[in-house]
Amino acid sequence: MTVLRISDVSPRPAAVPVQADPRSRPRVLYVCRAIAHFIYHETVIVALLRRGARVKVLFDEGWSSKKTIQFQDEALNAFRMRYPQVEIGWSVRRADRWREWIFPAREIRSYANYVRRGARTTEFYVNRWLGYVPEWVRSRRKNPRFQRLLTWSATDAALRLFERITPAAPEVMRHLREEKPDVIVVSPSNMRFSEEVEYVKAAKRLGIPVALHTMTWDNLSTKGVHHVVPDVVFLWNEIHFDDIREFHGFPEEICCIAGSPFLERWFDDGEPEDRAQLCRRMGIAEQHPYVIYLGSSKNIAKDEAWVVERIHARLRASNDPRLRRMSIVIRPHPANFDVFLRLKLDGVVIWPRGGALPQTADLHHEFRSMLAHATATIGINTTAMSDSLLADCPCLTPLLREYDRTQRLANHFKVLADRDVMAVCQDWRDIERNLTELLDGIDATRHRRRGFKAWFARPRGTDRSAGDVMAERIFGMVKPKVAARELPASAGGSAQWVADRIWEARADEAFRNYLDARDVACVMFDEAGSAPAAVSPWMDAGALTVTRLRAVLGGALGDRPEDYADGDPGHESAIRRLHATLADLDERELWVGEPAGLGQYGYAADTGLLNLSGAMIRYSLLTLLRAGFLGDFLKDKKRTLAIVGAGWGGTALAFASRFPNATVVVLDEPEGLLRTATYLRSVAPRLKLASATRSSLKSILPRLAELDVLLVPFYLADGLDAAPIDVAMLDAVVGTRDLAEPIRVLERLGASGCDRLCAVLNRRTAAKRLADTFDLETAEYEHLVDWPAWLAGLKEAGGDPEPVGAFAQLGHMVVRR
Repeated sequence: MTVLRISDVSPRPAAVPVQADPRSRPRVLYVCRAIAHFIYHETVIVALLRRGARVKVLFDEGWSSKKTIQFQDEALNAFRMRYPQVEIGWSVRRADRWREWIFPAREIRSYANYVRRGARTTEFYVNRWLGYVPEWVRSRRKNPRFQRLLTWSATDAALRLFERITPAAPEVMRHLREEKPDVIVVSPSNMRFSEEVEYVKAAKRLGIPVALHTMTWDNLSTKGVHHVVPDVVFLWNEIHFDDIREFHGFPEEICCIAGSPFLERWFDDGEPEDRAQLCRRMGIAEQHPYVIYLGSSKNIAKDEAWVVERIHARLRASNDPRLRRMSIVIRPHPANFDVFLRLKLDGVVIWPRGGALPQTADLHHEFRSMLAHATATIGINTTAMSDSLLADCPCLTPLLREYDRTQRLANHFKVLADRDVMAVCQDWRDIERNLTELLDGIDATRHRRRGFKAWFARPRGTDRSAGDVMAERIFGMVKPKVAARELPASAGGSAQWVADRIWEARADEAFRNYLDARDVACVMFDEAGSAPAAVSPWMDAGALTVTRLRAVLGGALGDRPEDYADGDPGHESAIRRLHATLADLDERELWVGEPAGLGQYGYAADTGLLNLSGAMIRYSLLTLLRAGFLGDFLKDKKRTLAIVGAGWGGTALAFASRFPNATVVVLDEPEGLLRTATYLRSVAPRLKLASATRSSLKSILPRLAELDVLLVPFYLADGLDAAPIDVAMLDAVVGTRDLAEPIRVLERLGASGCDRLCAVLNRRTAAKRLADTFDLETAEYEHLVDWPAWLAGLKEAGGDPEPVGAFAQLGHMVVRR
């Protein structure tokens, strides 16, 4: 195939017609390091195109000219033939006087980061980055004082300060002003002497939303530090989530677990090539089994030909005739294939002969076919081992002391070993035994491989591509270019008017908060092992719904926002009279009102808008007061309230606003916490809010007192045993709520030492169920107000009892005091 160099290509006309409003087709600038890396980003770019984005991809010309990998242009060439509307170009490099200072400083900071990791990395990676720092640093590598200086937090702080005061590259700033992108995606940004980091820096200075795309499975643990924090960072899975926070110091709220765009090809079903035809092309006997040896890069194993020789000798000496006839197909890393050329062994072939990455559809199909017909693969430490597992081909790995630093002690290798998805062989006999068992039909890791595929490459669900997840989030990052306006339906047609409203909603901060919260909810569902049928429509809410979340959830409680706009005096009288009654009971002024935003509705008052669902929050606060549970909170002592049942987060916010020295722990199902996180982050952005997952709960609990609100899924309730929960309240005001799990969680909190328990309920049957669970004989279902008398008085005053009829069902129980 003719190599199409991007310098020779002029822009082609867009294949998708431009719509009247260019905001509906945002311009995305995708900045990559080299053409050879294009395969890692292709599925994301395709997903952006399918959503209507205008995409331009930039590569660094210098790094693209380093043709260390065969066929590195093929993937891009094939893509351009299918998507000619995509612009391709070269990125620009920093060339001012700051370059000679900031580039060495970045490599020094990355090296120091490796030194500080200690046992969490290996000497190999420390020494590798040592080769990228200035000579004056290398010459002091054995100086203990200098090494201690590198590990000081003050040193890292000084290097970060130098990064912050270094101005953005003027060449890149000019380039971005010319391109006028709506969003910038940069990858990988943390390899040695990274040029693309300048685009992150310039984007931040210009106020252009910028995202980082984590390119490979080991990109965060074996490459350099990310020096500029973006607006969003896309991660493969929870391993990346831990790495980005531990090694790079990124805050949790900008992390988006999307899956692996690079591994999307393993989710495409396709028939493998005929085995006999494939074997003939590779040059091996089709009637005998074969094993694939997956070659590593030079960084991992400079010359591993001897490993193949040992495996070959073991097979030929085996008592099993099937192993004696087994072929070995070496699939070398394309940058390290020449080490195998000296091998002249029977039944051993190199294929592809010069090595190749599966960058094109044809190359990938061949690799998939090789794995489909192989007995197993064998490798030291290479990305192709994860490919083997994703293709459901058994993988064996011999633990060799010669490669301790780059294999057994490497973080990304530990991921595969710890998940127990491959056979870790302690010696050559283990390899022989495992191959024999596989030929006998015994595949001990098969069921774990299938679970690994979803966990590792598609944590958002096996039916949801990583490229689509990222494209959706990128669209959500686009800022509106004009202020929101009410256009008449005739201006541009109703369809255009609706499109405008949707676009403005997608650009709203609330929708971005929703996308972030949904990422966390997806992790929770994965951890809990919830079936897809358990996922509510809130996991796929539209932007217009999210930006009116408060109104939508109020309506779900029977409190219809449209009733407040009808001018009905009977309705208004009922709502105002209800709040006045609750205010008379509120001797400690617990209610501070609700904040505006997300479609808040109601009748105007000094404390904000008054509505029926807000009155339910007031009732919950008054229940705590009537039970005598607020003594320490009113004295401004540091205490913790647990609310079982999130609602939309209104009760948690009301309590946190009234008692700023308290911590509120909210427990609910993941979709309930999704709504709460979206609401709280949108209307109270200064609130110190955290969401707990199984991997983060233990690290959060010691800092519980520093938080305003902690969101905990029901399945982690047992993990709160050590948490100082002073008061717990079951908030079950939604009539359709299944109370089995909330009551279990309340019971669990009581068993963990919380001796103040109460519940707000909306029906007597729920109260009876609660009494039965806690074996209560004397507990009563009480009401703060004599509702029959109150409703009669409302009717006499000309008010309408109907809107507050459901509210009159509310009652409370003190379970333990």
